[in-house]
Amino acid sequence: MITMFEKERTLEVTRKTAPYAPEEQLGTYRLRRWTWFEKQQVLEKAAKIIDAAKGIVETSISTFNLNLMLVCITEAPGGVSEKTIKELDESIGDLLFTELQSLNNLPQEAITDF
Repeated sequence: MITMFEKERTLEVTRKTAPYAPEEQLGTYRLRRWTWFEKQQVLEKAAKIIDAAKGIVETSISTFNLNLMLVCITEAPGGVSEKTIKELDESIGDLLFTELQSLNNLPQEAITDF
């Protein structure tokens, strides 16, 4: 069985989905699936080696999420930059993160045991 995966998605953010967001953050967000290499780069940017000999690495969740959004959001009200991502309303940030997780992960029906 061959499963086709979505490569792009549009998210419409309205007053109903983000009731406390600033007006300038409402509108259409265009998202895309990242490549394998982009994912590796995002992971690398978020990682800090604590003890190389023991293989201990600390990962910054906020750095990972910021870079995920910078790579995978192609259009947004107000543009896409580190500044605009950091200033996102909490509900919009959560909506975008949920959509990006869904877009970049295997759908449940494609996961099988070998």
